[in-house]
Amino acid sequence: MLVRIAEAIGVRELSELIGDQGFPLGMLRRSGHDAVPAIREAIEVTPLAVRHDPMPDTGSLADRAASAWRTWHASPTPRADVGRVLPELLRECQRAVRVLDGADRRCAYGTLSEVYALCEQALAWVAEPALLWLTADRCMHAAQQADDPLTLGGAAWVMGNVQRATSREEDAVALVNEAARPARAAT
Repeated sequence: MLVRIAEAIGVRELSELIGDQGFPLGMLRRSGHDAVPAIREAIEVTPLAVRHDPMPDTGSLADRAASAWRTWHASPTPRADVGRVLPELLRECQRAVRVLDGADRRCAYGTLSEVYALCEQALAWVAEPALLWLTADRCMHAAQQADDPLTLGGAAWVMGNVQRATSREEDAVALVNEAARPARAAT
């Protein structure tokens, strides 16, 4: 019960409530969720051989990613609802960055970064820290390949979430501040 109270009021260590030697709460509780295994599989797979036909439509992928984000924000059961679409969307974005080139490839990387960001949101508090770190790292890599300051800012937000949840608040603030400079210049 103390853990729930601490989380509800934003306390990071139980010692702030009970005056005893505390422990970080950020990554302590992982309750699991039925959507995690399929999302994990899609994140952890490294497809070497890919189909080239039909060529991916970057506009369609971006629309599907935006729709998944709307579902996340509007659904009463967001993990379950986005958990049904994320694995396939992630695989299709991974394929797109492998088979496209030029501006289409950068666009596909931007969408891939957004999909990884949504994966991080869906996995937060229900998956192990190693999977969250992998997701954040892949989100950041995709954003770097997209070569877009706003996409990079979004990936910094994702990485900052994971850093904050693992008691690295100062690193999170520094990263987000660094990413904000080029994002502000782009707007």
